[in-house]
Amino acid sequence: MSSQSTAHNPAEPPMADLVDAFAALSAMVAAFPALPSAYVTVHNYLPVTVDLQMRTTADFEQWRTALKIPTGAVELHDYAGSQWLAAPGAFCGVSVRLSGHGIEVDTTVPREAVAGVVPLGQAFFDAAGRDAAAGAAEAAGSVAP
Repeated sequence: MSSQSTAHNPAEPPMADLVDAFAALSAMVAAFPALPSAYVTVHNYLPVTVDLQMRTTADFEQWRTALKIPTGAVELHDYAGSQWLAAPGAFCGVSVRLSGHGIEVDTTVPREAVAGVVPLGQAFFDAAGRDAAAGAAEAAGSVAP
């Protein structure tokens, strides 16, 4: 038997505070039923955030486009030899974070040492056959289904 209390920790928000996040997630499913599924996490820190993790950059790009997150918001993260794309956004007034994994980037070479370096956003979208400038013109902020 555990001696840990099951009482609600007043420092943690109640489940009721997550209603908007779950409603937004449900609205995403209704609005984009054909998009690839994601590993979904709902974070209860402020702001409450829906985190969508994609296994591939192609899945990431489909969701980024659907949620109208500008290409300029996409960031490359590199930690312990693992790289991923991340972008913040919003849907139905709820904070959303996208991440796309499964990319291979040589981050050991300094960018300035590589001739013809293209900014990350444009390089990624060139590879996807898209124009970063056009993507950056997309509306940011909350997207209604």
